[in-house]
Amino acid sequence: MGAYDWGKGLHFELNITRQFIEDDLQDDDAISQLSLTYKFEPTPERVALGDGNRWCHSHGELASLEEFVKSSPCFIALASTPPVAIELTHSYV
Repeated sequence: MGAYDWGKGLHFELNITRQFIEDDLQDDDAISQLSLTYKFEPTPERVALGDGNRWCHSHGELASLEEFVKSSPCFIALASTPPVAIELTHSYV
């Protein structure tokens, strides 16, 4: 999460990314990412939320990740706000 300008104007973004490792490939060629990004207007209140991320390293951490997301100030502030754009991408690392 955070306010970013990737060449298309400043937006406040909330992103969920899932990495995959393919067994039949090696090294970085085996890693891909599926990303879902919600983009919001970068209001001063949203920018003040700062930026950050959280990794989930195993299935055993899913419950604590869910609790982290649902209780985060960013999620709470944006949960009922429609985004100005949504992007879904898949790419190899």
